[in-house]
Amino acid sequence: MPFRLIDSSVWIAYLRPKPDPRIVEAVRRALAAGEAAIAAPIVIEVLSGIRDSREYVAREADFRAIPRLDTGGEASYIAARIG
Repeated sequence: MPFRLIDSSVWIAYLRPKPDPRIVEAVRRALAAGEAAIAAPIVIEVLSGIRDSREYVAREADFRAIPRLDTGGEASYIAARIG
């Protein structure tokens, strides 16, 4: 099954108090289909910006439930070439 790596900018927009409905729909669709994926740098970027401890705990639990792609090793060099 192919995954859709959801970037930190999308998560940040999704988690806003008044998110764009198109972003909400796209993220929810990917989550419901089991296609959403996350990577370590994205987790770091999003969670490090959360200041409320309850929200942090909730988002960490959400992210732990999403498959995480290994972006280390050769994958990081391939991604850099792709841009």
